[in-house]
Amino acid sequence: MTNPYKIIVADDDSIYREAVVSYARHLGYVVVEATSGNEAYEILKNDSIDGIITDLRMKDGTGVELLRKIRNSHENLPKVPKIVVNTGLLNGGEGYLKALGAGGVFLKPIDFGTLFKHLDQLMTHPQ
Repeated sequence: MTNPYKIIVADDDSIYREAVVSYARHLGYVVVEATSGNEAYEILKNDSIDGIITDLRMKDGTGVELLRKIRNSHENLPKVPKIVVNTGLLNGGEGYLKALGAGGVFLKPIDFGTLFKHLDQLMTHPQ
């Protein structure tokens, strides 16, 4: 299966990140890995990226900090579809993350098929 999209998968949990990356590559995505929000942001600034899947809690730049940097950038970065995957939400957390630009919020453990179906929808029909 071929897929024209290049995505970032940012997660500091190497086992979980590799599982997401493996599934994405199986679907035909070109995947760039990041271990933190700061690393993902640097990749995003310097590479043509179609979408982002990011964990929420990471050292050296959280998913929230990544969303804020993207939203506040003066480049075309806010239009890149973003999905946040986390292990738990604060009260009102989903609404807060969506206000920062998340196109989807999923809790771990997650069904990868559902995750990538949603990401595909965001990339083909941007909000």
